[in-house]
Amino acid sequence: MKAKSFLKESLTKQKAYQVLPEPDLIKLNQNELPYPWPKAMRQALAKHLSSLELNRYPLTEAINLQKALAKKLKLKPEQILVATGSNMILQVLVLALKHKTPVMGVRPSFALYDLIPKTFAYPFVEVPLRQSDFSLDEEKFLKKVKEKKPGLIFLANPNAPTGGLYRQTFLKKLLKLAPGLVLLDEAYYEFSGVTWIKELKKHPNLLISRTFSKAYGLGGVRLGYLVGEASLMTEIKKAYVPFNVGVLSEQAGLFALKEEKFFKTKLKEILTQREKLYQEMKKIKSLEVFPSQANFILFRLKNPQACFEFLKRKGLLIRNVSSQAGLAGCLRVSVGRPKENQQFLNALNQFA
Repeated sequence: MKAKSFLKESLTKQKAYQVLPEPDLIKLNQNELPYPWPKAMRQALAKHLSSLELNRYPLTEAINLQKALAKKLKLKPEQILVATGSNMILQVLVLALKHKTPVMGVRPSFALYDLIPKTFAYPFVEVPLRQSDFSLDEEKFLKKVKEKKPGLIFLANPNAPTGGLYRQTFLKKLLKLAPGLVLLDEAYYEFSGVTWIKELKKHPNLLISRTFSKAYGLGGVRLGYLVGEASLMTEIKKAYVPFNVGVLSEQAGLFALKEEKFFKTKLKEILTQREKLYQEMKKIKSLEVFPSQANFILFRLKNPQACFEFLKRKGLLIRNVSSQAGLAGCLRVSVGRPKENQQFLNALNQFA
């Protein structure tokens, strides 16, 4: 097909990011909020949405949600950009860079950090985490920053899928040293309680992304936002596609912010369940279990594929990450509801 020859070679060489559907299984594979919104909340949202004029275009910047987030975070509205999921933010940031500018990150981490740059022919520089405990060789990373001079650095804090946080002293050194932008992806911030929002004034090259997909249970809506210095946001905004956030998504986000009490209650339950799950998994001698500051737990064993398939036969779907670079032998389980977690532990003990 001749038309295909006009596509970027870097695009055609890439494999698409894909999560295949697995019906009728307990989902513990995508780090979602395991609790659906209560019926009363959904009905209240539906009633509100029914009053919207869907024939009209939305405002270009989801201004109402922007203002609500600014109030919550004690920032100026012009410091916030709302988007259709934080994944879109990653792509916008890469495409905003000068062509061939290096992008940098660690391995293992979120797959899109290197997939997006490589797809659009931007060089990606990676520094591997230590295999023993998935900690970072900080001096090695900083040395690589000096050498490669990346225009953009992606770091998830907590990191996914390992669940660890970067040391504050390291991040402060990095922000002073980095010649370009440093994005701290705080998708799992609510589960760690650690944020760098207050550091924005000190570091004009710092960007922070967050999502409504995890702690707010809006994975199906696709909603996220980027925070940074106002003049920088003005430039990045130019790379956004106009009207990228629909009125339905914006209103769902606004509604979620008004229901903080419900989400805080569920967050507390997840943190309790995470600790119980971690402690019970550690009792299984054939597993190496890694501590987590997110809503998932990574563990390593000799036969991950066999374990993954065994759990599926027991009606449980977790994430097999063992084929990813730096994650040999590893599986990842999302923290679910108490009954789901117990079913997982029972099956895991049977396999072990």
